[in-house]
Amino acid sequence: MPHHVPGDVRRARSRTMHALAARMKAETLARYLGQTRQVLWEGPGEELPSGQLRWTGYTENYLRVETLQPAGRSLENQVRATHLSGLAGAPPDRFAGELHTSAPGK
Repeated sequence: MPHHVPGDVRRARSRTMHALAARMKAETLARYLGQTRQVLWEGPGEELPSGQLRWTGYTENYLRVETLQPAGRSLENQVRATHLSGLAGAPPDRFAGELHTSAPGK
């Protein structure tokens, strides 16, 4: 193929783009950390050895959030005010959230 990009150049460009994506993700997470956002919880949650359920959901701008809840407590298809209290994943790629104790949101 004429004018193709050599493999080592493609790999270097790919590494650069992955590093940029990771940096942009970290900056976005840092900007929202500590805020309270409305989260649509999906389900059902993953059961952990502790007996708790790990639920995942998304904010209105599609940031991923997870929270731990007691078994038997369903969050499925609920929109709840959630404090984005920490980061989860290695490297961090989502928020750890704490539900507000008020009734479900809109």
